[in-house]
Amino acid sequence: MSRKRQFTREQYTTAARQIVQEEGAHHLSFQAVAVRLGASRGALTHNFPTKRHLVTAMIADTLALAETIIEKEIAKAPNGNNPVLTGFLRAIAHPSGELIRLWKGMFNAGAMEEPPITDLYADFYERYWQRIAAEVKDPVRALLIWAALEGLELYEVYYKTPFTKEQRTAALQKLLEDAVHV
Repeated sequence: MSRKRQFTREQYTTAARQIVQEEGAHHLSFQAVAVRLGASRGALTHNFPTKRHLVTAMIADTLALAETIIEKEIAKAPNGNNPVLTGFLRAIAHPSGELIRLWKGMFNAGAMEEPPITDLYADFYERYWQRIAAEVKDPVRALLIWAALEGLELYEVYYKTPFTKEQRTAALQKLLEDAVHV
């Protein structure tokens, strides 16, 4: 008799995130994750008693990955020029689209399961906003730059963009230039 493969918590949450990103939040189920990994549904429910537990863990892991990416960009920012704001914006606006891919569908997955799960996002953004507001001279201008960037990124996540890639890149570059002087 062959022994069943054991999967880590991270493998389960990664598989869940891939399903949400590739197929949409409405396709996320224990069965879909089990099939993707070749795992038993029982092993999955042993680690995550409910779908809410799985979604919460998936979002928490995704935000931890996002934080790692953002912190790397903050570390690269020149000292004295709003490193948290510029690093945060550079991470979100990075041409690789890595954060966009990470976040794609995550909010929907949380909102579909239960609105309080979206508090994870609120806490994540609150931590960065507090750091940004503490470093800039003009928090209102910083907020406008952040909101403009988020708006551009939401087009990438949820809609077909009405502008060209070149226009988007130029707008992102302008926002990054402005962020250094806030």
